[in-house]
Amino acid sequence: VNAMASGAVPVYYGDSRAARKVFKKGTFVDVLEIWRLKRHVPGDPSVPGSPPTQADWDIIADHIVTIDRDPELYAQFFKHTNALNEAPEREKYDDDTSFEL
Repeated sequence: VNAMASGAVPVYYGDSRAARKVFKKGTFVDVLEIWRLKRHVPGDPSVPGSPPTQADWDIIADHIVTIDRDPELYAQFFKHTNALNEAPEREKYDDDTSFEL
């Protein structure tokens, strides 16, 4: 919320569904969602469960730079009058699942 109030685009690294119980999709950069959309599996492929590598974070940095350089894309993050998700039980996901409260 502080990032939004200051005009910055928030970047979230954690449980995507938990974040969307609070914030509307499209009001923040969802690190795990970006990797998923790019069909990227973070971490060292030879070590299951390993933390993200520098190359993984470079993908996110490139995405953030793209947002910063495109005024229309940047503006999309602030098109909502309220970033809070007031009806998380109706949130739909790309895999056709939804929240059950």
